[in-house]
Amino acid sequence: MSAFQRYQAEFVAYIRDPKSHPRPNGTARRGMTVYAEIVFNHMDDTLSACFPVCRKVLGVRRWKKLVRAFLAQHRCTPPFFHQIPEEWLRWLETAPAVARDLPPILMSLAHYEWVELAVATSDATPAAHDPQGDWLEGRPVLAPALMLLRY
Repeated sequence: MSAFQRYQAEFVAYIRDPKSHPRPNGTARRGMTVYAEIVFNHMDDTLSACFPVCRKVLGVRRWKKLVRAFLAQHRCTPPFFHQIPEEWLRWLETAPAVARDLPPILMSLAHYEWVELAVATSDATPAAHDPQGDWLEGRPVLAPALMLLRY
């Protein structure tokens, strides 16, 4: 790993988890603190917008602790910003140490709240149909974003 790549890795590690990683050499404390706060606040805002009821159930302190753990532990791979909530949901499902400390209802609630986003941002196109067709003679067409769920 080159010196620059090592610097980048240290920079990102600090921003993701400033309590566990030292500030990279040659960086100003104030500047790094600002970067870390901006990234955390942006992640918090993104997840809070998608999971408002989960946030309310957990309370502000537990919620922020959970967001911080996600930021520190998980590496999002999808290139689309609106997929971060799905990444958070998958992380919750696969992080047993984190899930152990959560209320039992939270996983189902988080999934339900994520489904709202998934349906709203779905790019599925409806099947060909005649919107003026006869309801009794025709065949019903289901919405392409339909999800049959049970909790």
